[in-house]
Amino acid sequence: MKVIEQSVELMGDIDGEEILWKIEAAARNCYKSEGRNEERSVEKRNALIRHAVQRGHTSVLEHGVLSFRVICDRGVSHEWVRHRIGWSYSQESTRYCNYGHAEGITVIWPTHKLGPYVRDFTSEGYPDRCIWMDAMRSMEKYYLQLLELGWKPEDARDPLGIALKTEIVCTANIVALRHFFKMRCAPGAHPKIRSLAGELLYKASGKIPIVFDDLREKFIG
Repeated sequence: MKVIEQSVELMGDIDGEEILWKIEAAARNCYKSEGRNEERSVEKRNALIRHAVQRGHTSVLEHGVLSFRVICDRGVSHEWVRHRIGWSYSQESTRYCNYGHAEGITVIWPTHKLGPYVRDFTSEGYPDRCIWMDAMRSMEKYYLQLLELGWKPEDARDPLGIALKTEIVCTANIVALRHFFKMRCAPGAHPKIRSLAGELLYKASGKIPIVFDDLREKFIG
């Protein structure tokens, strides 16, 4: 069995400046003001985009998209894929992936409850760590036993639980991402998805400022 922590990474060579120019072009098309920034002034472009965000004219933001890979547990993935409009997903399949190899299954360590993962941790003062690890080993044990009996992975997966690692490649437009951040960076969100959402917001705002600045200030500071 392998234990890892959750993570999220942007994919591809993201040209944030090109995305912002595309958004500006879309916005100026709406107002037929294409000739007002012939010198390609960054200040004028940013002012227009900020104005669109502040006024709620966010349809122009749909022309900007980001792709990223999320490594999380099945519980987080169930919440994440509820976001549908403006999203595309490709998720690791427990039906076709066979975890009956030397490494066994991979599970996501609950950092928010047990602290950062340490391979050779002590149970002293942390009995919940041992209980959690025992539960993970049990689900792996029964999964592997069913495979040994000739069950296909799509059937042997029944004992696998919420903590099982999954990977999702996501593509979403900026409007969809803004809604996601408002929902999943909020204090009421589950700590696991809130942590990932905050990390994604930090990375996305670094690549494409202006469109996420208000949310970064609100949720990250």
